[in-house]
This record gives sequence, structure tokens and C-alpha cells, in this order.
Amino acid sequence: LPLTANGKVDRKRLPTPEEVEVGREYEGPRTVEEKILCGIWEKVLKRERVGVKEDFFEAGGHSMKAVHLSVQIAKKFGREIPVRLVFDKTTIEKQAEFLRGEALLSVPASLVPIRSNGPRCPLFCVHPFFGLAHCYRELSDLLGPDQPFYGLQSQGLEEGQQPLTSIPEMASFYLKAIRSVQPFGPYQLAGWSMGALIAYEIAQQLLAVGETTSFLGLLEGRPRLNAILSPEVSPPAEGQFPVSRETREKLVDISTSDVGISENESIRTMREAGINPYFLDGEETHPVPVPLSANQLRRLMAVVTLNLRAIGTYMMKPYAGRVCLFRVPVSDHEDESYGWSQLALGGIQINEISGTHETFLAAPSVNMIATQLNRYLASGQPDSRSEETAHADLTMP
Repeated sequence: LPLTANGKVDRKRLPTPEEVEVGREYEGPRTVEEKILCGIWEKVLKRERVGVKEDFFEAGGHSMKAVHLSVQIAKKFGREIPVRLVFDKTTIEKQAEFLRGEALLSVPASLVPIRSNGPRCPLFCVHPFFGLAHCYRELSDLLGPDQPFYGLQSQGLEEGQQPLTSIPEMASFYLKAIRSVQPFGPYQLAGWSMGALIAYEIAQQLLAVGETTSFLGLLEGRPRLNAILSPEVSPPAEGQFPVSRETREKLVDISTSDVGISENESIRTMREAGINPYFLDGEETHPVPVPLSANQLRRLMAVVTLNLRAIGTYMMKPYAGRVCLFRVPVSDHEDESYGWSQLALGGIQINEISGTHETFLAAPSVNMIATQLNRYLASGQPDSRSEETAHADLTMP
């Protein structure tokens, strides 16, 4: 596949696919809500016609378009729409039922059902520091239809939610959501970046109540081994979010160029949220594409601030079980286990994946991760060798 300089799929260089509807006849809108939703979907997906029973992701949607879709629905219907609606109700028919009050979201607020069906044991992946779980959609697709896949996202992103302030508190809250889907173990957990720390704490809490974790995947997560860092950090006052260029890039995901947001709309949204819409690196550069409303963006910034504080105050304890680390290549003087070997008393399996921390869940890195993950999840356990490094098979699934 053609790639951008950031290692992501360059959609502009892909050939235009032929639009073919397979396996289902077109069904048009029957109610006012369905008619409005059809118009929104067609605009977001850039399609001339969308049926009310088509699946959003099968029809060409992806994670960032799901975020954009929720914002557009909110604008049309004049009410707050959580992003997880698009993952929970993937057809126009089901979303219309929700908007009419005839159906509720089927899972707790922190749980995003990226793929709820399949014969395998579910995999639960915890959000990175920016709190959203949509980043796992591509990984879920690569693992295939047999693998149930749930994302866990931060509290405080949706209207009326109270943000959580520590990793043990987050782990306890997410564990209740996990057990609403899977009451008993063994459990399969993973997390990217900050999510690795939270998944690690969930495994600790499961162990404390006599439950087992058959797989604990740490995706580019680095443990905090020593002192408490920056405990004085607190949420900023509303309308004041001085964030770094790197943080802002991660918050809004630079891969949103194909979402269809105008430059003026992007600038206006960020200014309404109290955020400088430009990267300041000596001089102003291009504005960031933002597929969120001003209120969503404002809540997101507050959640990020608390998540960064939670990372700094988390005190790590040794874990009696085994962990599976997925990491980018390290230099000769770096600890190849990132320090996890000091904590994982049951051993560690290290998987070296080409790429960078920022592009870890984008192609081609995510393809390599999926190849290795499929092997572990199918067998039920990582490789039994302790503290050995497995170089990812470069054959793409």
C-alpha cells in the first residue's frame, strides 16, 4: 500500500474502488430520522446512496470518520451524541432507533464494542493518554471476524461524566465494565502507551481477587519505576489549554485529512475550545484538522491533563504473571524490556516491531502487531521462552 511520510496509508494515492453492494438489496429511509441520517452518512462517506441496513465500517467508514459522524449527527439533532454510538449501533436503522429513544447503548459508557461477535475469548484494549479507544479499530479489523474486541475509553469524554484521576481508580472502573461482558476469566488484556499501564493494573486487581489473565499485551508502554512525577498538575481553567505541539498532534490525530473538515471549521472549533489552532514552531504552520465539537474538544483536553497526572503518580508493583511487550527497536544502551523485566515475575516475551511510538497502531506496524497477536491469542499464551526477543514476521496478514 502507498504510505505517507508518517508511515500511514496514503489514501489519496489509492485507486478509486468500484462501488458494489454485495449480499443485500438497497433499503431506503422510512422515517424522518432515517432520512436525515442517510444524508449525513452520504456526506461523511462521500457516497451517493447509503441503505439503512448497511454497516458503517463495511460501507467505507473508519475510526476518525466515526468521530466526525457523531459530531454531524449531534449538529443535526441538537443533542450530545457519544462517539461510541457509531461503534455500538453501526447501521442507520439502529441509530435512528436510538435517536427516537427506542433503544439504549448496549454497553457501559467506558466500553467501546469495536467487534462484539466471534468464538474467541474477547480482547480488551485500554486507551492511550488521549483517552479515546477508536485508535484500535484497524488492529481489530486485522485480527479478523473471529476475535471479539472491546476498547476502553476515559470517563469524562461524554457530557455529564466525571473524569477519573488515578490509574488504580481507572483500572477498577474499567474492570467492572469488562466483567459486564465477560463475568469470569481467564481474561485477555492489552493497551497502547498509557493503556499498557492501566491494563497492567487491571491484571493486578484481577489477580488480587483470584482471577487469571491469560494474555497481557503491553504495546509501547513504559513503566514508571521510581518517583512520583508532577503530582501538582491539575486540570486547567476552562478555555485555557497551553499544550505542546506533540500533545496536540496526538490529540487530534494527523490522519484526519480525509475526514472532510474545512480549514475554517477546524480553526473555529479549536478557538471556541480555547486552543491555539496552529502549531507554533518558530512560525505559524497549517491548522490541525479537528473532527470534534468545541465541547468535546474542551472535555478531551481536561481528560488528557488528568491522564498525564495519573501516569506520573502511578506507583508500579511487581506482577506475578507473564507479560508480552510489543516495542519499537531500541539502541544498544537501552533496556530492551523498557524495565518490565524488573516487574514481570512470571517472565516477559518481547516482540520487536518496526516503526515509532507515534505510528505504532498505523500501517505497517499494526500489521506486524496483528500477526504476532493472532499467534498468541489463538494459542492462548505468549511464547514460553523468558526474556527473549521475537522479531515480527514481515508477512502482512
